[in-house]
Amino acid sequence: MVKTKICVIGLGYVGLPLILNISKRYECFGFDINKQRVLELNEGRDYTLEANLKDLKSVLDSQI
Repeated sequence: MVKTKICVIGLGYVGLPLILNISKRYECFGFDINKQRVLELNEGRDYTLEANLKDLKSVLDSQI
């Protein structure tokens, strides 16, 4: 069986909620050209307020 992996490009208003939702079922990778944005998300912060912070923390914790 092939394991599905999904990459979301752009972790802004659309990409971040999308990847948080999809990651509940599939292994996901996110990409954004804004390094500061990636650093903030890795710290569990979302200045766009698009992410459910509980879901963001859950995804970050599963990466360890």
